[in-house]
Amino acid sequence: MRIRLLLLLLLLAPAALQAASHGDFEVRPAPSWIEHLAVDLATPIPRRDVRDGTYALLSDHEVRVTNASTNDYYRRVRKVVSPSGVQHASELSLDFDPSFQQLVIHHVALIRDGKRINELTPSEVRVIEKEPESDDKIFDGLLTAVVFLKDVRPGDVIEYSWSLDASNPLLAGKYADQYDLTSTVATRLLRHRLLWPASRTLHNRSMLAGVQPRVTTRGSETELVWERTNVPAIEVEDETPDWFDPMDSIELSEYGSWNEVARWSDDLFQADAASVAAVKALADRLRSEHPVQRDRIVAAIRFVQDDVRRSSSLVSSASLASKRIRRWSTPRSAMSSIIACPHRSCSITSSPRCSREARRTGSMARSLIRAGRWKRSRRRMTSVL
Repeated sequence: MRIRLLLLLLLLAPAALQAASHGDFEVRPAPSWIEHLAVDLATPIPRRDVRDGTYALLSDHEVRVTNASTNDYYRRVRKVVSPSGVQHASELSLDFDPSFQQLVIHHVALIRDGKRINELTPSEVRVIEKEPESDDKIFDGLLTAVVFLKDVRPGDVIEYSWSLDASNPLLAGKYADQYDLTSTVATRLLRHRLLWPASRTLHNRSMLAGVQPRVTTRGSETELVWERTNVPAIEVEDETPDWFDPMDSIELSEYGSWNEVARWSDDLFQADAASVAAVKALADRLRSEHPVQRDRIVAAIRFVQDDVRRSSSLVSSASLASKRIRRWSTPRSAMSSIIACPHRSCSITSSPRCSREARRTGSMARSLIRAGRWKRSRRRMTSVL
């Protein structure tokens, strides 16, 4: 009996090692659908292009879209050229949104003198919350898995890969994304490979002239491949405005028109029952306490100034999908809620100009979501027309 049990454990052990969960991330081999590119480690490095002591031999991004999910695979191969690059290369950061993404780390290796050294110790991977915009009271919920490499030396090659398995509820089954064509690190080969259902329509547009996909259809899937070679490092200046993106990119979307995007996003801004009830209760109180219209307007403004705290903590994709726009996340949204429908709230008879301003406030919010102006670190919702 003991021998049988031992044999059973030996048979199950390899399967357990193939996919191991470590709380916020998993460790398992790369998926079978990827196309593994060979990298020539002996090719001379153009020293004039090196930034921060490192040079990227390969930056590979592969995506497979199915009816059920979207899987993004990333592989990086970088060479440490000088002592200054040791510090930059010794710490790897993998960002993900736990509300709808599953981080899977495949491998982290250091190649020295032709020998491959495993650098992935799951128990030593730290998962942290960076929250870079916390000073502005904005908390996005994104997590970063930090992998620390030991004894990195000049001349070493670092190779690592990971995946993000996701099904973004915000897009309601549609696909939209943006692939970078530039990098902050000089790169010998930059590639994006997309496996797309042949039965679905996809719009794409390159912001860089001359970069077009190589398209191949295989059965039920269409393969699109974008490649750039000898990509120079781009210098990103500090304190650039949020709306400015210096990176050239490829825009992809299933949405064929702005009308489709508008109809999709409109549901995100429908007031929920709790918000409607709260605004009505406030309006009733202001109306009973201030019979004069002028006094009601002043009271509404003072309420926003004194009682509404500017913060936002529900901005992840899943949070938006499940809770829509959080009630009174900013003073502007609170004021808009109170005065947007004067005849239903404080009984304020507004001028045509005031009504236009109220409508404009709502239109601005809709325009932001329609245009997909997310931070550069987030996925973009873009419509290619």
